[in-house]
Amino acid sequence: MKTKLSYQEYNEIHESLVGYHAVFYKFWGLVRPSYSDEIPTACVSFDPDAKCIDFLINKTFWDTLDPMQKEFIICHECMHVISSHFHRAGSKMFAEANQAMDVCVNESLVKYFGFDRSKFDPSNDYCWLDTVFQEKDGALPWHSFEYYYNLLIKKSEEAPQDGSGDGTDPAKSNQDGGGELINDHSGLGQLPEDASQEILDELSEEEAEVLENVSRDSSKGEQESGQLAGTGVGGLEQNIAKRSARRKKKWETLIKKFEKKMCRDESAEDNWALTPRRMHNLSSTLFLPSEIEQELRRTESTRIQTWFFMDTSGSCWDLAPRFHKAAASLDPDKFDVKYFAFDTLVYEVDLKKKKLKGGGGTSFRILTNFIYNQKKVKPHVWILTDGYGNNMNIPDNQRKKWNWFMTDNSTEQFVPKGCKVHRLKDFE
Repeated sequence: MKTKLSYQEYNEIHESLVGYHAVFYKFWGLVRPSYSDEIPTACVSFDPDAKCIDFLINKTFWDTLDPMQKEFIICHECMHVISSHFHRAGSKMFAEANQAMDVCVNESLVKYFGFDRSKFDPSNDYCWLDTVFQEKDGALPWHSFEYYYNLLIKKSEEAPQDGSGDGTDPAKSNQDGGGELINDHSGLGQLPEDASQEILDELSEEEAEVLENVSRDSSKGEQESGQLAGTGVGGLEQNIAKRSARRKKKWETLIKKFEKKMCRDESAEDNWALTPRRMHNLSSTLFLPSEIEQELRRTESTRIQTWFFMDTSGSCWDLAPRFHKAAASLDPDKFDVKYFAFDTLVYEVDLKKKKLKGGGGTSFRILTNFIYNQKKVKPHVWILTDGYGNNMNIPDNQRKKWNWFMTDNSTEQFVPKGCKVHRLKDFE
């Protein structure tokens, strides 16, 4: 039995992951998280019908964790996926391989992404260099999954088999520490080989470079260590190298197209133009070339009303600078641009000060009340949101003036038919 996380919990987690690295934020935005009592902790698996990655969580286990521990679990799962651990392990998915994966992931999250091990695992229950290999911090250099796997196999083969040692489970040789797996790895085998690509393709060059440095550091450590060097260190690096080079248009181009269209429509309007006196006797059917373009001059009262609304309930904060810049790009001589933030209230924003208000829930109904119940103008509307709000009533003859920018993992449930919808994932 699966149940979805509440929107508030999902959104709070989404925002909290930004502070670590964009790859974790993108991962959470692409998976489908839900609670399930079929697993003991957490795992990822692939749903072939929906063609998406499920992130399954045992709610009883989840409720025992604080926010930072939950973030660690999510980032842990993400590192397994983008590192293609299951496909690198192949048929070796047993105790040593599972522990090697977790050592690699856990140590990398502390070493490169700012997690504090003492806060996440104060009892040393999980797989770390010093709990699995009895090595103190710094004694065993940083390596990849393959290196740790080979080392565990060697330790297992060298362990006495007469009952005086535990040759079947090398991790348990440290009686003072642990070697427990944080998550269930069984679902990794269901993921397609290119499962990581959609996540990595979403990263900027700078964000991808951080991950490449992690992989290169691991590779360098193996080259220096010699005989136990693994052969698959390039798993993450190769996935990054395969990132699509396809360039997407920036979503701000839609606003520039809008500007050009409105200016073209403007020049098509009926207008009076005086004929020069020296041309007065020429036939009215005669057209003469001219370097002068006739353009209507808009007064303050006739400029095109264009209003921008930024959902500041929490999910869109990171896009605020770009949305503001797009609003400010329209020609002020032709467009009367107003910029608003909204949650359950509407806040007018000074384009010069660039300060946003909000942080509460989301109501779309307040937008139609604000625009149509109190104002005589019928503006063109641009709204940036994740779509989670309430029902609204836009007059039928005004819906074509509404453009909706929908963020990742958004819903169109409350967008009235006839509006224009643009998904940001289709743009750069």
